[in-house]
Amino acid sequence: MDNLLLISLILVFALLLTAAAYFQAACKLSRAENWLPDFADLQDWRKNAALTKRLIRAIAGRERVQYPHLLRVLRRRFSWLLMAASATLVWIIGLFIVYFKNT
Repeated sequence: MDNLLLISLILVFALLLTAAAYFQAACKLSRAENWLPDFADLQDWRKNAALTKRLIRAIAGRERVQYPHLLRVLRRRFSWLLMAASATLVWIIGLFIVYFKNT
């Protein structure tokens, strides 16, 4: 049981780290592209939603950017985030299967 807890904590920690790395890359790109002149604007949910849509369009390749090297970093960190989220989800599903199989 200790190993299961340790692996769970490692996966959650990896998910938090990749989310922080993605957020840092997204902030860097939005500042460089001047999409978000002031981070205090993130408190306005409409501006936050518009920025999120713009970032998703940029990741998908439908938004032209002036700094493609920052976009490559953002895409890489987004893929890390998806891998960590997928691994965490698979681990949680596996834990439920093992739990319900043993009960």
